[in-house]
Amino acid sequence: MNIIKQPSIGAHYKMNNKTYEVTTVGTVIGLCCLETGARRFLEKKEFAELQIRNTITLFQNAPIDLSDAVHLTSATEEEKKIYFRRHIYVTTCLKEFSGALPRDRINALIAEIAKEIQDEDPPSYSTVHYWTRRYKKNNSNPLALLNHYPESRKPRISEHNDELISTYLIEEYLTKERPTLKHVYKLLIGQIAAENQQRLERGQSKYIPPSYSTFRRRLYKIDAYQIDLARHDSKYAAKKHKSQDKKCAPDDLYANVEIDSQEMDVMVVDDEGVAIGRPTLVAFVNEKSRKCVGWDISLGAPTVEKVVRALKMAILGLPNDPLSGGKHHKGTLDNGPENIAHWLKDIAQLLGIELSYTPPGEPNRRAYVERFFGTVNSGFSHWLPGTVKSSVQERGSYPSGARACLTLEQLKQLFSEWLNIYHNTYHMGLQGSPNETWECLQKSSLPPERYSAEDLNALCLSVEHRRLSKGRVTLNSLTWTGPSISLIASQLGKNKKAIVYFDPCNLAAVWIAHPDTPKEWHPAHATWPDYQDDLTLSEHLQIRNSIREKHQRFDHIHACTLLRELQQKVKVIATNKRIPTKGEKRHNSKTRTHSAPTMANVTGSNFKTRKLGS
Repeated sequence: MNIIKQPSIGAHYKMNNKTYEVTTVGTVIGLCCLETGARRFLEKKEFAELQIRNTITLFQNAPIDLSDAVHLTSATEEEKKIYFRRHIYVTTCLKEFSGALPRDRINALIAEIAKEIQDEDPPSYSTVHYWTRRYKKNNSNPLALLNHYPESRKPRISEHNDELISTYLIEEYLTKERPTLKHVYKLLIGQIAAENQQRLERGQSKYIPPSYSTFRRRLYKIDAYQIDLARHDSKYAAKKHKSQDKKCAPDDLYANVEIDSQEMDVMVVDDEGVAIGRPTLVAFVNEKSRKCVGWDISLGAPTVEKVVRALKMAILGLPNDPLSGGKHHKGTLDNGPENIAHWLKDIAQLLGIELSYTPPGEPNRRAYVERFFGTVNSGFSHWLPGTVKSSVQERGSYPSGARACLTLEQLKQLFSEWLNIYHNTYHMGLQGSPNETWECLQKSSLPPERYSAEDLNALCLSVEHRRLSKGRVTLNSLTWTGPSISLIASQLGKNKKAIVYFDPCNLAAVWIAHPDTPKEWHPAHATWPDYQDDLTLSEHLQIRNSIREKHQRFDHIHACTLLRELQQKVKVIATNKRIPTKGEKRHNSKTRTHSAPTMANVTGSNFKTRKLGS
């Protein structure tokens, strides 16, 4: 079946409400989706059937199909000079002589034109006559004067060899073992040699084997994505052939903020100077100005509370730059467990922030925040004492743990000062500093929506319902107390529960309310402040799980055995030291004369009255 419209490279087709661009035209037609980057490969017969059913329709012609002007646009400077030279001769001759071209007068006109344009090698009469005839034959189209390049030559190999080449490329080369092309070519030559031996025995002519260059050219006609997909995997092929277009940020300054977290390349110490690990940095980077508008540094893995803390800073403003605050319309982040938490989604929905999650394995969708982390490492973390560098090879023999001397609070302070320096540093991509870009774009952008710290903290609270007992409220094995809790408990009775408002980012305090008066909040402070101050809910639950797992793994049978033996010893001691009754004393006095002396009798009488050394 012939294709209704032979597709050209660069043409756009609509299929399943998506736009595809033709990337290759060969034995199969390669298509790439412009929206998602997904690739499809259709055989010519299948492509024709889809066109007949209007499943795939032409949306935009290829540039080569629009006009012959593309030849002039893509021509070299030398080819353009040749074109304009021909155009002057032809148009001037036709302007002077609309009909036949007399030889003598045309030669004189050619000499005049050559002298005017300083043409040292003017064309002959027959050449100008040929140009003019071709120009008129193409309806006076000036592009007919361009050089015409011959079409690609038809293959001169037999149909049998052509099928063999396709078979060996698909079945032998496009495999996960990834053999070399020369190895597959040798297998092809061996196949043809074996078939020629049989043909000679039957008196038939031999097949002429194709050259290696012919075999290699056939490989180049296969889509490179299809080759990598067959020889590697989909992840490798997608990463290698992804679009490298430069990101174009929207004009609105508060349109989007990129969110990500990464472990910092430096170790911190506790109050006693012992290295306790590498902290985690959560960063909010404005897409338009590359400015870090919110951040959080803490120990442990990324949690949703740390992301919310950085979100609050991004809305309220940096500590030393309150004008940087403002709510962004959209946040781009990955699919980490801290980012897909329902609490974060609820806060974003409440604040009117759209969360956009990038597919796994595509960090370029958050290129600015990824680049910011690289700048943090190279410009800040790698020159601090206790740095671990980017790799083991780069770190070498540097003793990171022994050289570490910064506490977490000191690191936060240093990072805040460095961030101010970074915001005032020239950025090549911005042609200025992030602060300059921010101030410039603020003038042309609508003012952002802002919140006070009290309102924002109230919007980010979580709610639970708990019973009150003994002037305390208990939540996840933590307790809080306050002067109003006993009063609320007496008003609740036995079957009702109080409303408990708490901030998962900091469990130092909660607020209690009666269900009949939910707007009357009564504060309650932590009963274990040393532990609960600045404690996040995720960190507390993780500590609880580790304690529970440790208790489950602990083998207490041996301890129970030792406890039983200790109890037996206590019973023996208690029996020997027990004061006898009067009946037992009389019985012992009667029987003591008839019994053999014991150690108890000796120690009880004679041993106490003996002098040392007697």
